[in-house]
Amino acid sequence: MWIWYLSGAEGGNLDAIAEKALAHGVSWVAIKAGDGAFPWWQFSGAAGLKARGLKVYSWTYHYGGDGEESPVIKAFELGSDGHIFDIEAEFAHLPDAPLRATQLLASVLARYPEAALAYAPLPVIDNFPGLPYETFNGKGLLALPQFYTKELGVGEYTLERLMGIWERWQANWAMRAPAIYPILQGYGQQTAANLGAEMRCCVQRYGGASVWAWHTLTDDMWSAIRDA
Repeated sequence: MWIWYLSGAEGGNLDAIAEKALAHGVSWVAIKAGDGAFPWWQFSGAAGLKARGLKVYSWTYHYGGDGEESPVIKAFELGSDGHIFDIEAEFAHLPDAPLRATQLLASVLARYPEAALAYAPLPVIDNFPGLPYETFNGKGLLALPQFYTKELGVGEYTLERLMGIWERWQANWAMRAPAIYPILQGYGQQTAANLGAEMRCCVQRYGGASVWAWHTLTDDMWSAIRDA
């Protein structure tokens, strides 16, 4: 389960977050720890959630600029159980994206060589050939593609179509194919019934999935997550 802001009525109550997550079968959360080269203070709450029985991962949004390893390293210093690099269009459009990705990963691994790492890329690989999927794959990162079926156009990119794209590219990547743990859409036009169906499919096919985002989930969506 992905958390953007750890603030507000529920977000500031660590007991409420842990209670809701554990009651609905959620064993881990991912909290935003930075944007570009700038750390977000909110990740300091990670230790409190870990003490309440949750695994806590950090995630940061990346543009490919200098110093973007800083919030990642800071998150590990604050007790992150692992890190997720959110890599989207800005990174895909860099002419030296593979080099930038290599440098980013090297800076983090130099400090934390055994760290659990993943990346959350744009899901339609064919549309973003400049995004350095293979660079992240080559370092053994888990892939968390953003399977936002409603955001991508209702009926255009169904879950089956998105899974098919990834499985086709996995065959192309051969030995460097990553394990997949998709992120599903929990906002906008998404419905609880569809979210539940997508969750069940991903659990069966890949062993699990996550959902973006905590602050947009309805009670019915929480029930669908629990029942999946």
